Amino acid sequence: MTQVLKECTDVHCHLTDSTPTLDDIGKLPVSKIILMGTKLDNWALVEQTAVQFPSKVIPAFGIHPWMSSSSVPPYSTWTANETLNPALPTDTESEVSDIQTPSLVPDTQWLNDLKALLLKHPQAIVGEIGLDGAAKDRSTGELYSMDQQMQVFQAQMQLAIELERPVSMHAVHVHSQITHYFRDMDKICGYIKAQRKRNGRDWNESFQHESDRLPFPPAIMMHSFTASKEIGQSLVKLPHIGSRFYFSFSTIVNARGKKFEDRVRSIPHDRILIESDVSNAADEMSAMQSICQSVADIRGWTMLETAQKTTANANAFLRSCSRIV
Repeated sequence: MTQVLKECTDVHCHLTDSTPTLDDIGKLPVSKIILMGTKLDNWALVEQTAVQFPSKVIPAFGIHPWMSSSSVPPYSTWTANETLNPALPTDTESEVSDIQTPSLVPDTQWLNDLKALLLKHPQAIVGEIGLDGAAKDRSTGELYSMDQQMQVFQAQMQLAIELERPVSMHAVHVHSQITHYFRDMDKICGYIKAQRKRNGRDWNESFQHESDRLPFPPAIMMHSFTASKEIGQSLVKLPHIGSRFYFSFSTIVNARGKKFEDRVRSIPHDRILIESDVSNAADEMSAMQSICQSVADIRGWTMLETAQKTTANANAFLRSCSRIV
């Protein structure tokens, strides 16, 4: 079993949340972990862990939707800088439905700090970010503000686009909104491709200039994917950005059952990732063993094949940092 775990990549975990010492993280048998930052207060510890174990830990920095109000000022107080947001060219508005992308990149301290961290760590990804339509603020008993979540999410997506970083995305009870959002982004990308083709530019050319990049992150990991198999298939089939989606599974969130099995079976083999999603290193090995076994059983693979295939997929997801498509 240890040999199988050595072949595994844990693409989403929160080990700095409650692991007693960082040395415990370094002793884990898995090949690599992607360590999530979820709020300003834990970015420094995520960074410290990645620096201490550079061959094992890939850092991820972001604002979790649960933290979008407590960790970030209300979006009504944000100011905008003078850099036009590349995700919404001014002549595409008639081509999309009702996408809510801001026209200017917000100029706020938390976002500036996030950008600085990502620039400092070229291997880092953006995460955990996203939207949650079910979680409640324990202090008020109210659902977290969706308006605030959306603004924080979109600001971080813009940063991922600007810096060409993969994204680890949280999506709970918002799958219709997310599907709508990604379909609109796909329309924008398709419009841009068509415009360039009409202007006589070969899209197969390897563009190097920032303005030539598609306004979408190089890869999106749908973390602990809980949507229907139909939604997963629809994302993969998006004509312009579908190749950038990966889907990760964990037993702590996805558990077992027919819907889980249907989801795992429906995802292309080269887009499946596995994760622990645990907060303590003491639980990481058993969580990875469990999800590796579950995916192996569903797909008809051995555990070793599952570890190797999902690690190859994780490497492709991470390599997308330097890809211009």
